Amino acid sequence: MGGLRTLLAGWLALAALLLGGSPAVADDVAGSLDGLQLRGDTIEALLTSSNLSAGASIDPSTVTVTVGGQEVEATGEPAGAGTVTRRAVLLVDVSGSMRGTGIDAAKHAASAFLDAVPPDVEVGLVVFNDTAQVLAEPTRDRAAVRAHVDSLTATRETALYDAIPVALQSLGTAGDRTLVVLSDGGDTVSLNTKDTAVQAMAGSGVRVEAVGFRTDESQDQVLADLAAAGHGRVAQAGNSEALAAVFAQAAQTLTRQIRVAAERPADVSGDVEIRVTALAGGGSVVATSTVSLPEKPAAPAAGTEDDAATPLAPAGTRVMNVPGLLASPWPPAALVGLFLLVTTLLIASPLLQPASKRRAQRIELYSMQGRKVRARDALQQASPHQMAQPFLHAAEQFVQWRGLATGWALKLDRADMSLRPHEWLVLRIAASLAALAVGAVLGAGWFWSIVWGVLAWVATGLYVKIKAERRLAKFAAQLPDALNLVASSISTGFSLPQALDAVARDTSDPMRVEIGRALAEARLGMDLELALGRTAYRMRNQDLRWAVMAIQVQRQVGGNLAETLRTTVATLRERSMLRRHVKALSAEGRLSAYILIGLPIAITAWLYISNREYISLLWSNVLGWIMIVVALVGMVIGTLWMRKVVKVEV
Repeated sequence: MGGLRTLLAGWLALAALLLGGSPAVADDVAGSLDGLQLRGDTIEALLTSSNLSAGASIDPSTVTVTVGGQEVEATGEPAGAGTVTRRAVLLVDVSGSMRGTGIDAAKHAASAFLDAVPPDVEVGLVVFNDTAQVLAEPTRDRAAVRAHVDSLTATRETALYDAIPVALQSLGTAGDRTLVVLSDGGDTVSLNTKDTAVQAMAGSGVRVEAVGFRTDESQDQVLADLAAAGHGRVAQAGNSEALAAVFAQAAQTLTRQIRVAAERPADVSGDVEIRVTALAGGGSVVATSTVSLPEKPAAPAAGTEDDAATPLAPAGTRVMNVPGLLASPWPPAALVGLFLLVTTLLIASPLLQPASKRRAQRIELYSMQGRKVRARDALQQASPHQMAQPFLHAAEQFVQWRGLATGWALKLDRADMSLRPHEWLVLRIAASLAALAVGAVLGAGWFWSIVWGVLAWVATGLYVKIKAERRLAKFAAQLPDALNLVASSISTGFSLPQALDAVARDTSDPMRVEIGRALAEARLGMDLELALGRTAYRMRNQDLRWAVMAIQVQRQVGGNLAETLRTTVATLRERSMLRRHVKALSAEGRLSAYILIGLPIAITAWLYISNREYISLLWSNVLGWIMIVVALVGMVIGTLWMRKVVKVEV
């Protein structure tokens, strides 16, 4: 059997030779050019390859370089002897998914990296769970970084996408930069998205070595996309030893880097391709990069040094210095605002239930055996939001102290909102915090973020006002038909309470609700005319006040109440027709007022968006501020004047 295999192998080799086969040779290995910069007439870069076999290294003496298709004179030397700054940042996941063996393996791997990395490389440490934190800026002090590594603990959620821009900012924008990411790829609480993190990585010029640690939340594709954006690779590790080996290999990549220096051709500028080739491990490392070379000056500019280096940006791209949403001082405030918003919404969720459901829940406080539970204790036990009590109590004390309870309660009642004044205050605060947080997250700056918060506060107040005005207008429109129904019911022999009960049953909201409420107050002992008067005050309706006066007069002096009400209905309809006629005649004036008021605001907003430099003169000097004040005063006076002209009392 063994002889047959040997014979078969020989025949296959002979067939390969007869078909023109040749001995296998080592393939070219892909590399990358990092830290590209122009120093005088010399182009400098670091030749890097993460794909070399174990024990292989790049031979600096075999470097050849072509710039724009022209072979130029070039030299190579070990990277540590060059002038290109090298930095590496360890981005370590310390979320709850790494708890236990995961965090211990991460510490072991980080220590292995610090032991293997070349001494000239500055190493930094950034960790992340639900927030990102720079524990050590890039430094050559290995002991300082190691001390931070030894103190790592795993807890809370994961915000990988928010940590990427923070790590990129720590690496800076010049020199050779390497980001070593240790994570399972999961993300649970980031404000950034995956696409934002990948775009920031792609435009940064940073090389990525992604290490995926196997956990229950592993997302391999996330790490693969980040590594592809950073022209690096992704490796998987399932235990401490494998993780340390991967980190040591990442450090070995930095050890095998070589510095390449090539003379720039005199007649080459603009977008050109730089190609570097060097022998390594029986094969060749080939790296290409298209950069934008500036025009060569006739003589050095005055005041510049010959050895000053200029970073070369990739052609057709923009080097992005993206600190990310969390790198500015504002986003922590945004996070606090979002936290308070979520907390407030959790607190307010039971408050948004209809009043009928609240009453049903109170009835359920009685046990099946008929034994009453203490109301306060039962409510506290039934509520899923125990933290609501301190917030609501503080809001209630504030509302009472400022004397806002009565006015706000009336406004909420008119808008048919079942919230109490202090509950409404909590929701308005939540809306303002949400707007403030959104402005901060979108990078609107502290001033405009505060403006957004104020506008949210005003908008919530306008919402209640508009809802109340619409409800009052609908009540006024229903009133003539409701009074006519009362008059008809009285004519057929019904009493006034019975006639009003028919209105409560046969009409729609808000008339049904308000008349039903007046009847309920009358059944509890309040005089019916007084209850209807309270309804007229609550609904701010003068016509209902007149109808109540007519009922009171009829009760005191006698007469035909049905006929009195029919006369009142005829008067109300005449007034309503006259009111609509006046509204139609004043429509042109009101439209002109809207245009004259809105036009300056719209033009200002358009100029701010399209030509901010032009309009910024208004707030960048004293004369501009004077013009703004004069314009605002003029608009206020004009608005009041036009409102007085088009408003006709009927």
